[in-house]
Amino acid sequence: RRNNIGFEDVYARQQGMFQVSIPERNNNPINVKIIPQKEGATKGFGVASKYAIRENGIPKTDENQHLVFATKEDGLKGTIAELRAKYQTMKNKTIFEVAKVFSRNPFEWTNNVIKALGIRSSAKVSSISLKDFIDAVAIAEGSLKFSKGASLFESDEQFRKLLNQVVKDLANN
Repeated sequence: RRNNIGFEDVYARQQGMFQVSIPERNNNPINVKIIPQKEGATKGFGVASKYAIRENGIPKTDENQHLVFATKEDGLKGTIAELRAKYQTMKNKTIFEVAKVFSRNPFEWTNNVIKALGIRSSAKVSSISLKDFIDAVAIAEGSLKFSKGASLFESDEQFRKLLNQVVKDLANN
């Protein structure tokens, strides 16, 4: 259940045949953007920013305001923090209603998610697990190739470990 990068992809990268994607370059698998907030968020920039690289105390972003994380693990923690918060606030919404929040093209985004999860667009977020929700968002964002069992996480154990760390970190904030 690993991120399904095939031999052809590795070879193409080695040969310089295609560029690294934005999510890969930023270690940001769901393209979390910085979210300036007035109060109540991690230093005013949203929960995912806790794990981003800091420059003069400000979370580092790329030219499109996507957060930049130092490592893949930091990016996964930021992803979990961001989507855990959204999962909790959106659990009574349908997948299509969530798509209208996440995407400029909610129909395409919804189709990618329902294809990844094998559910209807009218399904409530609460009907799927947090891990499946995270993987579906990564597929919809294009940073994870769709295939049966595709996941950002190498194992369920890795997901649980990172989730527990995020919960602990946010509780101590």
